[in-house]
Amino acid sequence: MMKKEEYEIFIYAKKETSKRSADFSQADVIFSLVMNDFFPRLSQEAQLILALSLIFRKKPKAAEKRSGLYDTLLHRQDRKSIQKIAVCVDLTEIFEKYASHVDLTKGTGRLIMKIVAKTNYVPERMVRDTLKIFESVFDVGLTYIICRPRKQTNQVSRILVHDRLR
Repeated sequence: MMKKEEYEIFIYAKKETSKRSADFSQADVIFSLVMNDFFPRLSQEAQLILALSLIFRKKPKAAEKRSGLYDTLLHRQDRKSIQKIAVCVDLTEIFEKYASHVDLTKGTGRLIMKIVAKTNYVPERMVRDTLKIFESVFDVGLTYIICRPRKQTNQVSRILVHDRLR
């Protein structure tokens, strides 16, 4: 689903978000911090994709505008890569905060995601909205299930949250 280079950029994006979470409130700050940093296995183009991915997460219009300034460096597929990396960073942050385990399997013509929650609270709307973006960006169908712990027992209750996001 992700190319090797996209995955490498994603790994750096995760490191950057955990390292500088407070710095990511303004697009210019994000761009400057990332472009002025050193990332050993990233080309300049990949570093630009990294910066734009981090901006896209919070300010998609600002990322689109800034990417227009670099049309000569970015290819059409790079814009898709920016979106893929951004949505994957968003999903991993949600899962790290609310899920103890996530399984992704391939079903008949679609992906099946099982999310095992740490607690009874899971921001379903945020999960649903982010997974809609995931479906669109990766051009896949997705069914997801959120499993929550039952109160006062160790059993897990399964709730089918959504079958077709589109």
